Amino acid sequence: MYNSNPKTPSDYAIIIAIDWADQKHDFRIRRGNKDETKVISNNLRELKEFFIELIEEAQWQQVAVVIENCRSALMNLMQTIQQLDIYAVHPIMSSRFAQTFHPSGAKSDVADTESLMELYLKHYTKIKPLKHSKSQSNLEKLNTRRRHLVDERTRLTNQLTAHLKIYYPTALGAVGSYIHADIFLAFLEKYSSPQDVLSCAQIGLTKFFNKRTSNKGKTKERVKALRESIVVVEDREELDIYVFETLQYCKRITGLNQIVKAYEAKIKEQYLKNEDFEIFSSLPGAGPAIGPRIMAFFGNDRNSFNSVEDALRASEIAPVKIESGKMCIVRRRFLCDRFTQLSFVEFANNSRKSSLWAQEFYTQKKAKGMAHFCILRALAYKWIRIIYRCWKSRTPYDESIYIKALNKRPNSLFKNMEKS
Repeated sequence: MYNSNPKTPSDYAIIIAIDWADQKHDFRIRRGNKDETKVISNNLRELKEFFIELIEEAQWQQVAVVIENCRSALMNLMQTIQQLDIYAVHPIMSSRFAQTFHPSGAKSDVADTESLMELYLKHYTKIKPLKHSKSQSNLEKLNTRRRHLVDERTRLTNQLTAHLKIYYPTALGAVGSYIHADIFLAFLEKYSSPQDVLSCAQIGLTKFFNKRTSNKGKTKERVKALRESIVVVEDREELDIYVFETLQYCKRITGLNQIVKAYEAKIKEQYLKNEDFEIFSSLPGAGPAIGPRIMAFFGNDRNSFNSVEDALRASEIAPVKIESGKMCIVRRRFLCDRFTQLSFVEFANNSRKSSLWAQEFYTQKKAKGMAHFCILRALAYKWIRIIYRCWKSRTPYDESIYIKALNKRPNSLFKNMEKS
């Protein structure tokens, strides 16, 4: 997202450029045309006192802070101080700007603050300011961290699957593809080896599954498969090693399940009480998982995107155009926020199940030989334009209205399409 109507550097009496580190932070402070450098430890109390002193010096007017975008205690501290306007610079932008004037590779913390200051002073319109909507920020953090936990659970589940294939492959046939489900983790904790299954009474296995599921037919299939288990590791000491490994995977995945559920409950709570819930819940295919992610992207501040082009760039869906001489290449973005990009791609894919025009769009593009994910990105591009209009006008999405608008367009691909 680019700031189309930003404050200019001349609007600030004091501008700070920060090169942050683990133990200390380098500051460059500009007052008028004079710069001062300062080094402060990572002590949060000392840092807060320093910012308050500068704000008092600026007579409690806003102070600009230029810093590489990061997750740190320093960043969280600055976001609690209302008088700081934080301009977060992408690390790659900062690094390449510095290399432009230092092709030899010379580098220092003081020089980095000088580079950040120069970048802001000369190209302030290109720097993405931090979002100030607290509710949006919290929902975005909840969605992102939930996704990280789900990815970690997937990693552990894959490792557990590979581990079971070595000494207990029958268990995989019984648990199915959702090995992280509580019922199957409980099964592996109680019956953690083929010997445990073969030595127990069949009625015990049946009761175990029937107590946790209403699908009695599935229980019969599972019990039959498990009772046909073949022991491939007979040595008791060697088997114990495999069992201990299985139990530690189960404990870790169970813990992640609990935390993921807690995140999902918090996300649902914030999603339902948000003033824009009706808009985002009206989107076909958004659902309880994707809806909050799209809501977190747009937020409640209608001034965060000045145009749909701003939203498209920030979504990481808009393609990149590379031109040089006679060469012209249009490709997807690779260096981007993959979670945001994936949110819209997943939504586009889900929308095909509920939206007639979205499925028609996909079918026609597929018939022309376009790749699956290329179509989804193109579909997501169209959806963002629609969502932006709904969000800006505070109007829930209505499929029938959009299809009528499509049919009015000359040479429309959907000219003769009628809602079934």
